[in-house]
Amino acid sequence: MYRSYATSFGLRGGKAVGTFIAALLVAEILSSLAISSLARSPYGGFVTASQTSPKSDAERNAISAAQAWLKMIDDRDYSGSWREAARPFKSAVTMESWDGSMKQYREPAGNVISRKVLDIRTELPPGAPAGNYVMMQFLTDFTKKHAAVETVTFAQEADGQWRAVGYYIK
Repeated sequence: MYRSYATSFGLRGGKAVGTFIAALLVAEILSSLAISSLARSPYGGFVTASQTSPKSDAERNAISAAQAWLKMIDDRDYSGSWREAARPFKSAVTMESWDGSMKQYREPAGNVISRKVLDIRTELPPGAPAGNYVMMQFLTDFTKKHAAVETVTFAQEADGQWRAVGYYIK
């Protein structure tokens, strides 16, 4: 990225490095301002931008289910979150491996400061069996890791309940 920047603007040496760093800082500040401008929503501490507001009952129900499920993870009730997940999730991941991965990847982030909805999609994930799915991305600030992105996918099971089929934190 730096090399492309320097070449595009015909810069070399210290001037190229300095202006590149300044451009990165401006981009960081602008993205922070955009994120902080999101308005508070009625989703129990979740924040949504107008373009990511739930458009259907399915999306609203999936967000509510995700909120309750993520609270279990936030409270370090990993076995409870595993038990509340969908059957395909439990078939793919044992309770012990789920517990271990949460301790390895989620716990080091610390406690949740805020969680904002970035994106909501009602679509069939690649390779997933037919069904109703809602994929959500959250921008989550933790005490030890700021601006993490949590991706949660929920599926509607035969009993009508929305349950987690996927979780990824970056």
